[in-house]
Amino acid sequence: MKTENRKLLRQTVTIVAKVTVVFMIIVAVIMVMQYIQLKKISPESSTLLPSLRTELSADRKNDVLRTQIRELDLLTRRAWFTGQNQLRTGGLLLLGAGGVLLVAFILLGLTAKKRVDEKSCLGVTEPKRTGLLIALALTGGGLFIGALAVAFIYDIGNDDKKIAVPLPERKVSAEEFYANWPCFRGPDASGIAPGRKLFTDWDIPSGHNLLWKVKVPRQGYSSPVVWNDKLFVTGGDKKEREIYCYNANSGELLWRHSASGISGSPVKLPKVADDTGFAASTPATDGQRIFAAFATGDLVCVDFAGNRVWSKNLGVPENPYGYSSSLLTTPDKLIVQYDDERRQLLLAFDSATGRELWRKQRKAVIAWSSPIKIEVTGRNQIVILTCESVEGFDLETGEQLWREDCMSGEVATSATFAGGRVLVANDNAVAAAIDPIKGEILWENDEIDLPDVSSPVAFGNMMFIFTSGGIAECVNAQTGELLWEHELEDGFYNSPLLVGDRIIVIDKKGIAFIIKPDAKKFMLERTCKVGEMVVATPAPGNNRLWIRGVQYLYCVGKKEQTP
Repeated sequence: MKTENRKLLRQTVTIVAKVTVVFMIIVAVIMVMQYIQLKKISPESSTLLPSLRTELSADRKNDVLRTQIRELDLLTRRAWFTGQNQLRTGGLLLLGAGGVLLVAFILLGLTAKKRVDEKSCLGVTEPKRTGLLIALALTGGGLFIGALAVAFIYDIGNDDKKIAVPLPERKVSAEEFYANWPCFRGPDASGIAPGRKLFTDWDIPSGHNLLWKVKVPRQGYSSPVVWNDKLFVTGGDKKEREIYCYNANSGELLWRHSASGISGSPVKLPKVADDTGFAASTPATDGQRIFAAFATGDLVCVDFAGNRVWSKNLGVPENPYGYSSSLLTTPDKLIVQYDDERRQLLLAFDSATGRELWRKQRKAVIAWSSPIKIEVTGRNQIVILTCESVEGFDLETGEQLWREDCMSGEVATSATFAGGRVLVANDNAVAAAIDPIKGEILWENDEIDLPDVSSPVAFGNMMFIFTSGGIAECVNAQTGELLWEHELEDGFYNSPLLVGDRIIVIDKKGIAFIIKPDAKKFMLERTCKVGEMVVATPAPGNNRLWIRGVQYLYCVGKKEQTP
């Protein structure tokens, strides 16, 4: 290299090194100030919140104070997580700058030339220049080590770790789990809610027995899930994806959690169909945490106060419509069916930590179905549908137990389970019953109208089907014989539920049909009006019903009589 070029390169590299060190010093100072501020606003170090809670415990009816506590807690935690994100960003900037500085010193070493007394490119003599470079190296190296420390302390780029104070674990009993509505289509995701009474005397447009109505901040086709007095739904758009927690009794928005800052989450959002959106997957809860998945591939877990527990990105799904498979929970596991054009996965995670328990890479074709849980001879199985097959897996190990290739087309419906049989139905395929012990098809029927979105539900020896074309059907679950069909005015996207001894299903226009199961004919008991389009499946409670329309979230139930 010519002397002039070497000199120019050394001058440029030296300027870059000096600017980089100054930049690192500025970032480091800001990080120190941010760290000091974090210590002051840490939710655990707050003295005001405990004192307010103590005050509230002495005055339980003070709703103003209760609201103040919620708002203060929310603001404190938002500031805390924002500060953590800023520290992570600062650490990443220091790491990047350290890399630039390292390259600069390598180039300076490669272009070094012995000089005696002449002025160097820094404008100082050789001994002084050497001392300056050493000072720059020590400063930059110290800041680089500091960045590594920040990376270690705050787990930069690793959102799979817990970033909330761990919850005190408590064992959720099977009775409590089945008394709630923890995931899409109920505790086992089969659409069956025994031991409950369906509330059927309501009309939302007129306000008759409408307990509350709220507008969900962001659109989503996910269905509501309910645990005791808390209701959860998700929403999302190109700007943000969120989990919402409402008071199930009053409709008050308790908190909203943004699914942001997740390692691996895409900068460029995937394309999704308008009728799928970014929040089509119904969330799930285990009674202590709430889990949600979005079309970005982000999977996030938060506690019941809205604090993030763990999160991860499962990989951006290559999906022509968008991701829509809903989550399934048990008291200690989270089950995720994650299908796209490249991979067809069934995953099990530890609910508390997000640790992957098992992973099943399947040879299948992408589907938009959701898993269900069944119990057969004392063994729990996960049953899923693909665009080729119906498959059963062991809940504890992920071992595939059986597979029947009876599906085709684009499968979005899920299975149901009754009488020891797995029952399925999907357009361009068949209605079928499968023995989950032997893994054998018991019967098939492809000569009836079949659903393309709405999943079937069963009662006794009857399977009920509702199509997007507005056809209601009853099939003998033992033989596959069509018992009756009835044409309705509009079609169905949401799935029917068996609540106690009644079926409820809501058509696309928002008309709810209350049906008495009967093997001889369609027995419509009454209709109720929502007043807007309904895609999501409702969540039933004892004498209450939570319904999500395209715009609003509703709760209907018996209003208390005023004196």
